[in-house]
Amino acid sequence: MPLDLSKHLRMKAENFEKSKGHPWPVVPRGEQTFAGIPVNIQGSTMTFGQSNANNGLIYPETVAGIPCQLKFETLYIVHTAFYAGESGEPAFEVVLNYPEDEKQTETILCGEDTLDWYGFDRFGGSVH
Repeated sequence: MPLDLSKHLRMKAENFEKSKGHPWPVVPRGEQTFAGIPVNIQGSTMTFGQSNANNGLIYPETVAGIPCQLKFETLYIVHTAFYAGESGEPAFEVVLNYPEDEKQTETILCGEDTLDWYGFDRFGGSVH
């Protein structure tokens, strides 16, 4: 069951087609299946990155307060990096807050957990 992320999106999926400066039109949207896992791509949430900031794109450092209110056995998060760092370098952290102040933090690493979706791979092909 997908979480409602509508209040946290910087760009709704229906606006991907309108992007002229970046390849958002090629990004999948709506109900998809990745590696046998059903997901619902509602849009994009973006956070601060120095490369984006250097290009005049300023995003918040965190996205917080996404309520779940459901018990789950497994949570899947579809993520990527716009400008990936060196392999093994932290890209961002995911922090899950549970009842009674329990937290779980997972560091997402460049090249291991996420890739630059808007770039070129080491073999010369476009990565989109």
